[in-house]
Amino acid sequence: MTTNGGAAIQFVTSMPLTAGSSLSGFTFDSTETPAELLSAFTGMEPGTGDPQSTAFVYSGAPLVGAGDQFVVTPATASTPEPGTMLLTLTGLILVAMAGSMRRLFSS
Repeated sequence: MTTNGGAAIQFVTSMPLTAGSSLSGFTFDSTETPAELLSAFTGMEPGTGDPQSTAFVYSGAPLVGAGDQFVVTPATASTPEPGTMLLTLTGLILVAMAGSMRRLFSS
């Protein structure tokens, strides 16, 4: 469900979420690019200047009680260490050489 004139997404579940657990099933489509989603909110409503990835969690009805606020940050892609890539390449070369040697000596 979108709220706030289409500027927010409300996800409601009837399944209680206990501390340390997670809940799946939330997805959304956006016309904004990832860079736009990571930019600040520029609307006229409260929250102007906050990151668009700011989220609020309430343990009851939305906007009732203190709730918790957090900002989603993008996951960083892990880059393999150069040593790992070199070791993998060396292994592939050795496997190819072993196959060639086997064919050569089996003839």
